[in-house]
Amino acid sequence: IIFFNLSLSFFIFEFLKLKKTKTSTITNLLLIVVFIFVLNIWGKVRIKQIKKEIENQKESFTVVILQGNIDQYKKWDQNYKLEIIQKYTELVTKSYNSIVKNNTSCLFIWPESSVPGWLFEEKFLFDWITSLVKFTNINLCSHHLVGTVRMGKNFDEYYNSAVLFSFDGRKVVFDKIYDKIHLVPFGEYVPLRDLLKRFVKTVNELGEFTAGKNYTVFEIDKNTKFSVLICYESIFPELTSRFVKNGASFLVNITNDAWFLKTSAPYQHFIFNIFRAVENRCFLLRAANTGISAIISPTGKILLKSNLFEDKLLVSSLNFYHKKTFFTNYSGYLWILYFVLFLLPIISQKRIINNNKDRADETVMKTNMKQHNYLILYVCSGNVFRSVFAEGYTKHLLTRYGVEDIEVKSCGTVAQENFKIPKCMYKFFELYGIKEKILEEHKPTKINKELLESANIVLVMDRTQFNFIKDNYPEFFNKTFLLKEYAGFFTNPEIYDPLGQPESVYLKTVEEIKLCVEIIVKNFVKNKKVDR
Repeated sequence: IIFFNLSLSFFIFEFLKLKKTKTSTITNLLLIVVFIFVLNIWGKVRIKQIKKEIENQKESFTVVILQGNIDQYKKWDQNYKLEIIQKYTELVTKSYNSIVKNNTSCLFIWPESSVPGWLFEEKFLFDWITSLVKFTNINLCSHHLVGTVRMGKNFDEYYNSAVLFSFDGRKVVFDKIYDKIHLVPFGEYVPLRDLLKRFVKTVNELGEFTAGKNYTVFEIDKNTKFSVLICYESIFPELTSRFVKNGASFLVNITNDAWFLKTSAPYQHFIFNIFRAVENRCFLLRAANTGISAIISPTGKILLKSNLFEDKLLVSSLNFYHKKTFFTNYSGYLWILYFVLFLLPIISQKRIINNNKDRADETVMKTNMKQHNYLILYVCSGNVFRSVFAEGYTKHLLTRYGVEDIEVKSCGTVAQENFKIPKCMYKFFELYGIKEKILEEHKPTKINKELLESANIVLVMDRTQFNFIKDNYPEFFNKTFLLKEYAGFFTNPEIYDPLGQPESVYLKTVEEIKLCVEIIVKNFVKNKKVDR
């Protein structure tokens, strides 16, 4: 998805560039089109292969996702405890009646903190869950993954947990518990609490959960293993890949998004799960208190989905499929690749800057400033604003310094005679004391070999003109420089065309050009004095 979006953005960028100059842009466009085409074909082929492999799986497993739709203000209010218990009891009973005839293994998935209290500390709640587990194991082999809060052994630690309940034929058992590892800052814990509580009194009133340490993999049988992501843990790709690497064949996300109400946040939170399923090529089952609950396939397809704020049961028989991907196996090392990719443009840019600086210094050293008819050529796109102002202001400064043997001209890569100078240019000429006669005599001139050949130095505004000369007139490339780079500004060295922008943007562009021209002219005058 990211590669496709990136390729598409490059295509748009190159297409817009094509309107200004027909250079190697056409080649770039073709390469991008081919890349997008190959990416789509390869993706479709792989999706078909994976779907076929899923269909060929012999063993099926039934999953039941419970969406209780409990309002946030009710969840921890003791007055609503019985109402919540009744709601989930009805959902479990209803789903049991619909699947008991199939006589297959079944997993009931409850949302995050769906138990209205401390499960292991309140006997009433524990007995309620165990009674439901026993009930759903009549003529059925079922398991319940329950989201709950619990206390540690010494009752001084609190955990946001997921517990797997099963029935061994005689009693209800729970062998493994997963405690949430990535806690929500300032929601489930306070970073630097000991330091902050000295300055912010309300910090002491905020909750303090303890982060889990174990990457638990629950096991129903040897072919059915899974791990749980609680709440926003689904945004951490390295966590999910570690679970799958440790043996999980599918993932479960339990969450309570009631906090977000009817905003875009529940949708954004949900979307992350699609990436996690595709990255690890496994099913991802999501149980959300108020939605969005869903079943997502290894290809990222949403097989079933609930709406926000509705009582909902999602029931499906799945052929679980999983194959460890490159991402699953090596995601822990990808940060090294990201770091290298981060450094490469910096190193590359530094080399370009150094090369351009050396090239500029070499050009200045080779130039004999005593010679007459020394020509500075400014180049932009339309030759109606940037290069025109640079030409006019350079002539203005040369006159002020009494320099008569340096000639200044300008042109554009796409200039046409009918192009008109913006009205604001007259204001800028008047502002800086430049003679308007230059504007009156100016005619947009298209770049040509004769101009480039006669120029001692060619100063362009952005890389569009820079690459145009490089591609179309390579013999003059050695004396071509970006104006800002030649003036010594090697960071962000382009001066962009303000066409269509407010007058304030035109003024900012003029000020950039003015600063560069002042530096360059002063250097020329200084070199002339040394030569004399």
